[in-house]
Amino acid sequence: MLAGGDLASRGEKVEPGFLKSITGKSDPADIPFAGGSSGRRIALAQWIASPDNPLTARVMVNRLWQHHFGEGLARTPSDLGMNGDKPSHPELLDWLATQFVEKKWSVKAMHKLMLTSNTYQQSTEHPEWKRYAEIDPNNQLLWRMNWLRLESEAIRDSILAISGDLEKSPGGPGVYLKIAPDVAEGFEFFKWFPSSEKDQNRRTVYTFQRRSVVMPMMEVFDTANMSESCARRNVSGGAAPDSHRLPYPRSQ
Repeated sequence: MLAGGDLASRGEKVEPGFLKSITGKSDPADIPFAGGSSGRRIALAQWIASPDNPLTARVMVNRLWQHHFGEGLARTPSDLGMNGDKPSHPELLDWLATQFVEKKWSVKAMHKLMLTSNTYQQSTEHPEWKRYAEIDPNNQLLWRMNWLRLESEAIRDSILAISGDLEKSPGGPGVYLKIAPDVAEGFEFFKWFPSSEKDQNRRTVYTFQRRSVVMPMMEVFDTANMSESCARRNVSGGAAPDSHRLPYPRSQ
């Protein structure tokens, strides 16, 4: 401890440990010193992914639920604490977190579990939508499927696929798309050389991106903000995964 933050005023030694607000105790962590390493990072990783730490599994399954349903069971994905939104279905969130751990932290298994559920396979329309909308306009009770809009990456890939230009080859280095010349020349220690026309038609997941250079099409369709942590993408234009959108049938 440094008294008053002064490097010259050293007090008692403090051992590494975990968050008392989560563990409920302030005991030092058991650090497995080995192989010339301090062992602190692996101790932290093992604690984060420990079955005894419920927070990691709960946050992860809530993010997966948000991805598939447009809204998480707790609608503040970066704050599952006291200041965040309370889960609409706490027992379901706990059960999914337990399943995640029991399935050896398999994200693929959780995708399958959610996508094969009756809740996911509901229609966005409901024969009694007007009555239900008055009771639960934000669909927190999951009486219908939320309207979802494709992400910018999927929209670009779909356009390439429909046109017959999609290059499906897997793997390999990042692809550089064409950008405005003045932008390409604006990097001091980096050169932007566009890839071949064939490579530029590859799936968007392979495109090279920088925080300071957002592809115009990606930006128009609300790509993730790469300058900060992005728990939820913006949805402009009033299109769907908006929890405040009333579930009017498509015909209206």
